[in-house]
Amino acid sequence: MSCVCQNCKRKFKVDFNLPDYLWKRITGKKLLCGSCIVEKLESLGYGAYFLQDLIISPKTEIEALRAQLAEKDKKIERLKEKTWCAYCGFEIDLDDSAASKISEHIKMCSKHPIRAYERHCEELEKENAELRERLKASEKGVIK
Repeated sequence: MSCVCQNCKRKFKVDFNLPDYLWKRITGKKLLCGSCIVEKLESLGYGAYFLQDLIISPKTEIEALRAQLAEKDKKIERLKEKTWCAYCGFEIDLDDSAASKISEHIKMCSKHPIRAYERHCEELEKENAELRERLKASEKGVIK
C-alpha cells in the first residue's frame, strides 16, 4: 500500500511513527511523506541526532505495547486476588473469610450509603422519643 504526500505529491509507504505532540505541530491534518516530515521537523529546529532518537521504530513501539500489556495483566491478576469496598476502596484478600471481612467493614464504612439511612433512623427515633414525652406530659395534664 502506498500513500500520496499532500505536501510534495510523491507516493510513499507509511513508515514514521511520531509522538502525538510533535505530529500535531508539523502536519496539521495533512498526510506527509518521510522527507516532508523531516524537512518540517528541521524547520522547527530539530537536528538529525534528536530526530533519530525521537522517531519511534515499530520495534520500540511493540516493546512499549508489550510492557503496557504486562502491566495491565498484573493489575488484572491483583484484582482477581482482592475484593474491595466499592464506596471507599478498602481492599481485602479474596479468601475464605473475605465475605465476613467485607461485611464487618460495611458496618463501619463511613462512605457506605447505609450510614445516611442509619442517620435518618436515628433522627426518627429522636423525634419519636420527643413525641412520647409530649404525649406523656399531655396525658398527665388531662388525667389530673
